[in-house]
Amino acid sequence: MAEYYYLVSSLPMLMPDMEPAISLQEFMEQCSDWLGAGEMNTLETLRLIPEATAADTCGTVSALWNDWETNLRNRLAKNRVNTGQDAEGVQREERQVYGEVEQGVMDACNQSDPQEKEKTLDNLRWSFLNDLEGAHQFDFDTLCVYKLKLMIREKWTPRTVSTGRAKLDEIVAAVEQDRQGEKNSADAE
Repeated sequence: MAEYYYLVSSLPMLMPDMEPAISLQEFMEQCSDWLGAGEMNTLETLRLIPEATAADTCGTVSALWNDWETNLRNRLAKNRVNTGQDAEGVQREERQVYGEVEQGVMDACNQSDPQEKEKTLDNLRWSFLNDLEGAHQFDFDTLCVYKLKLMIREKWTPRTVSTGRAKLDEIVAAVEQDRQGEKNSADAE
């Protein structure tokens, strides 16, 4: 427990609307100094997107996260069906139903801007992780929650106007190059 106490207390606070003071790589490096191989393996395999074949121990943060995120993604798939898109074969088995997910998905889907939809969903995720974190102090599950929050924050870090413009220019250049290649092929025939 002493290892967890020192490690957890040395981590910078994460806020949903602020750039993290630590990168995911730095976090994992710090953890590798304190955790055993089994714990590091569990932490390394923890993902934002639940795996269909995830074999989680019931009751762990990882298992609770996978159940909750599966519930969220199933609700999003059902919403796509309601808008005419096909969600056949996308839904996964749910172990539990989370009441806040239904309202959160409706709130997100009412947003007209796709980025605002994603922010609404990530705020819902953050809230769930806060609830999980409240039940764990200075234990391994606290580190799992921290990693998940850090991954959510890092999703937004590179999203700036200048980065967005650079990506758009990249995509436009690739499309123009493809068109030019197709035109050259057609001219050669």
